[in-house]
Amino acid sequence: MNAYTIQQVADLLQCSPVTVGRYVRRGWLDATKAGDRRNGPVEISAESVNRFIAERDDALTYDTATAARVLRCTQRTVQRLIGAGVLETSPVPGRAQRVKAESVTRLAGTWSPRNVRRRVAA
Repeated sequence: MNAYTIQQVADLLQCSPVTVGRYVRRGWLDATKAGDRRNGPVEISAESVNRFIAERDDALTYDTATAARVLRCTQRTVQRLIGAGVLETSPVPGRAQRVKAESVTRLAGTWSPRNVRRRVAA
């Protein structure tokens, strides 16, 4: 069984070790203590990391109502942005349309009604 340290997982996921610790505490990643010591190093199984990465796409999505609140616009505008290809969606079977959080935060950094009108019109 392959196992990673918290730092190695943080490097893989491109986040901080503190964030990986939160994922472990929330049960999103399976971790075990290496050795017999109480404060020994934590090992995270490769299977757990692979499962987390596969599920991560859904974990980092918003529904259209949440995307609209983040962007401070209407859900109709979010739908238009999706239709214009400005916002990326993630297909999740059996659920409402989900917008990738990465595309929402990327747009939120350059957000202005004039910029959005130009992108939707193009």
